[in-house]
Amino acid sequence: MNLLKKVILTLSAFLVIFGHSTIAMATNEKWISDPTNGIKFCIVFWDENVNIVSASWIGPAVNGVAEGYGKLQYVFKGKDGKETTVQADGEMFAGKLNGKVNIKWSDGDSYIGNYKNGVREGQGIFKFGVGNTYDGEWKAGLQNGYGTSRNSKGEIVHEGEWSNGEPVIKLKTDKVLGISWGATENEAKQIMGERSNTTRIGSDKKSEQSWQIYVSTYNDEPARVEIFFYQGKMYQVTVQIYANEDQILDKFHYVKRGLTGRYGIPYTEADAKFDSKAAWNLGEGYKLGILVGKHQIPQLPSSWGKSQFPWRFPFAVTIFYGHPQTSYILEKKAEVGSSKDY
Repeated sequence: MNLLKKVILTLSAFLVIFGHSTIAMATNEKWISDPTNGIKFCIVFWDENVNIVSASWIGPAVNGVAEGYGKLQYVFKGKDGKETTVQADGEMFAGKLNGKVNIKWSDGDSYIGNYKNGVREGQGIFKFGVGNTYDGEWKAGLQNGYGTSRNSKGEIVHEGEWSNGEPVIKLKTDKVLGISWGATENEAKQIMGERSNTTRIGSDKKSEQSWQIYVSTYNDEPARVEIFFYQGKMYQVTVQIYANEDQILDKFHYVKRGLTGRYGIPYTEADAKFDSKAAWNLGEGYKLGILVGKHQIPQLPSSWGKSQFPWRFPFAVTIFYGHPQTSYILEKKAEVGSSKDY
């Protein structure tokens, strides 16, 4: 696997934990006619790469456009080919959801609250399929104003102000591995060069993104470190700690306990053996996540010597520090997208 493919997979894994922020994204309106009654209505999506498979509206209409209280159901297919069914009981005005709405997605997500012009706005409760929730104010489809988020255990993760879908909190960490966010490539290289038990094994560049790869340590564990730069500034660091199958979950829980002690309760987590993961908000758009994964042991040049050690085991705990919105921009540029509707 070449370095570019490795980076694309790393970005995708990063977004698996966090999803992506919709701060810089435009909404896309799709107008549909119910084939059984000809009534027109509008569904609003974040992603333009969405196809409507089927849709229906059972309710009143004005001049052929849905208006009043009724039932909306539709199935859409994202770029990944996965179909999602959506069912909503609520009010329409001029063909768009307006007023009180109870909406459910087949992936387990649900929302009860207010809509305006087809998007969430006002007071509402969103329950994610993984178990965490947000109860509070919305604007233009995103969390804005006062709200409370809880993880799957019901523990409060953030209670207070939100802006553009993110909790308003001061950045909890300004450095990772001793490197400040926004550091240049040369600054990062110098700092890593002064770090003990550290060997630089590679670097590469693709358009506006570049990255450096090291063998180093993390909490005294041998680790593989990747440092990513966008437009010359550091925006993400990934660290991988490797182990056998019988050791990997102990390493995951050890790392998780340490991160919880430093950054507080994760806003989402899943204790699911080899699919275990957790994530924290660091503030100012930065997030932290860990996950367990299996990987194929690569054939490495013998000249790397001891640097081969971290890769000799089939499982890894991967720790991501970074800025999901930047990762999403790069993923879109690499033509690896995802879709999720309102």
